[in-house]
Amino acid sequence: PWIPELDAVISAREEAEQEIQRGRFLPYREVLIRSLTEGCRRLGFHLPLAQAERFADSQGDWPVFADTPAALQRLARVAPLGLLSNCDAAPLAACAAHHLRAPIALMVDAGRAGSYKPAPGHWRVALEELRVPPERVLHVSAYGFYDLIPAHALGFALAFVARDAERAPAGLPLDFAARDLADLADQLGA
Repeated sequence: PWIPELDAVISAREEAEQEIQRGRFLPYREVLIRSLTEGCRRLGFHLPLAQAERFADSQGDWPVFADTPAALQRLARVAPLGLLSNCDAAPLAACAAHHLRAPIALMVDAGRAGSYKPAPGHWRVALEELRVPPERVLHVSAYGFYDLIPAHALGFALAFVARDAERAPAGLPLDFAARDLADLADQLGA
């Protein structure tokens, strides 16, 4: 049978995900299942439910960038670290424990926020727990739409890290721009 190109599946799945997330809140596992199934359907390919479920259940095993664990360990020496993720709580905790290997002081998953980024829920939960003004928190990301633009709207300091061929969003006041997390750690004196 015909199988669509991976880039086309990724794009169609991401588009379906954004549409699903605009509806009533669902656990991210369910969003992944529905968006992958719908993305494939839009491409004319039927993906069996069991395969979509296997993909969704793999969240905690998704790879991290090679420089991330060592850079986070360095950064954790100079400031507490937090993760704001659209993932579910259990896979986020599993990823942090098994792949990041750095102390994470704060984890805000979509369920805890009650919404998906770019909605402001993640940042509001983080600020409530951190009890500091947003300008004292450096939000680090490669992604404008999901992270940097909404974080800026709430007053956070911003660091752009080039990932996945992303470019820094034009017009945002970046406090730092880095090639990768190791470069950011260098810039922050970690």
